[in-house]
This record gives sequence, structure tokens and C-alpha cells, in this order.
Amino acid sequence: MSWKRIKTFLIILFLLINIYLISSTNGFKLKSVTEFDVDNISKTVNVIYNNYGIRIDTTDIPKRITNLNIINVDNIMFSEEFVDKYEFSKNAHGFSFSIATDTFSYNEKNAAEEIREVLDTMGIAGDSYKLEFKITDIGLLCTVYEYVDVYPLFNGRIEAHFSSREIKISGNWYFSQTESLEAKDTSLRMTDISGVLVDMAYTAYEQTIKSDASADMPKAVKSIEYGYYVSSYDENVISKSASAVPCYMIETDLGSKYYYDVVNGNLLKQED
Repeated sequence: MSWKRIKTFLIILFLLINIYLISSTNGFKLKSVTEFDVDNISKTVNVIYNNYGIRIDTTDIPKRITNLNIINVDNIMFSEEFVDKYEFSKNAHGFSFSIATDTFSYNEKNAAEEIREVLDTMGIAGDSYKLEFKITDIGLLCTVYEYVDVYPLFNGRIEAHFSSREIKISGNWYFSQTESLEAKDTSLRMTDISGVLVDMAYTAYEQTIKSDASADMPKAVKSIEYGYYVSSYDENVISKSASAVPCYMIETDLGSKYYYDVVNGNLLKQED
């Protein structure tokens, strides 16, 4: 092992120890809120850039988050309202079906009206999602992003492709069965965002050097969000009920997304 790699390892090790000490003493005084040390975040950003060349804007990093409970969710594919209304195909990645319409040409306005009507018939409440439109090579695409209260549920997502007299719909959706989102346990400790950022950078670096130079190294973090991710022991098995865990979502300039469990800091999923 080269001296440079040993030096990098030691820098990151001492940084992680610092993160742990800060979080153990100062970071978790409030009952339902976690606050992160701003100075430690700045040091982390510098270490990541100096060792991995990844730029992170400190203004994009949350300095304070609400402690959230793990919540119970049900898959829409087991909902009687949805099953009785639509004939759909399903696999481990979600459902898909098509709807014939009388609309010859779509724009964002009439597409939004029609997709909202469809979502309503699926039993999806109007305050549980946000719509995003874009033009693709095959026509107008609407992506429906799921939210639990104000927090995104990252793998609850529906795509609707609009063409002449037809809407093709696919994706996955979950219904929350938990009333209270905020955690009230005073012993609950959320993983410091600094440690997660270091792990993301090191994971990207390891994957790059193991790819025989066929993969690019990210140059910047595009966005950091806080929300929920539905985790499962086997992604190839469709379960009626599951748990959604609070997580950080880190997206790089290459489009890769890293989902980290906020409670234990484990990497839940990487999407490229």
C-alpha cells in the first residue's frame, strides 16, 4: 500500500472518530431533532475534495433534521381498490398497465388533469405526491413522486407516458400505515451526515479503481435529500407489507444515487 493511501486512510479514520465524539456529546441534545456540527461538515467537505476530487457545496448539506420513525407501509399491488379497478402486470420492480383515452394530443395541462384522475381511482391521495413533466423521444413523460407528509419516499414512484389516445403507467407505490412520523425516543441517534458523505466518496472511489478504468469518478455531489426508503430482504419478492426507513439520498453529477439508512449509516441501495 502506498504512503498516499495510508495517509488518506488515517485522515478519514481520525475524521470519523471526530464525528462520533461530536455526535455523542453535542449533536443529539434535542428530543426530536438532530443538529450537525457546521465546522465538522466543512472539514469533511475539504477532506473529500482533497482525497477524491468530489466537490460538495456545504449549503446543500442539511445542518438540522427531524428525527423520524421507521414507518410501516403497504404495497399498492395488494390494495383491493387498485386490484379491482385495473388489470396490470407485476414483477419485483412494480406494476404496469395501459389506459385508452379520448385525448389525441397531450400537453402538461391536460396530462396533469388526466393523471390526477387516474391516481385518484388508484386510491392515491392528492397531497401524497408531486408531478414532474419532461419531453422524451417517445412523447410526454410525467413522473409522480411519492411523499409521506413533507418527506419523499424515494422508491415510491410512478411514470406515465402519454401518447395519442393512450397512457402507459408503471412504477410502485406504498400506503403509509403509521400515524406519527416524528421520533420521541431521547436515546435515538441519527448518523452524522459527514460520515455518510465520506462513505459515499470512498464507495465511488473503490468502484472506480475496481472497474479497470472503465467507470468515471464523480466530480461533484448534485443534491442531498432526506426522506424514506422502503427496504426489503429480497428485492425479487413482492411483499404486501414492508418498512420504510429514514434515509439520506445523495446524487452525484453522474446521476448515481446512494441511499443511506439514517439510523445506522448503512448503504441501503445504489442506483446508477
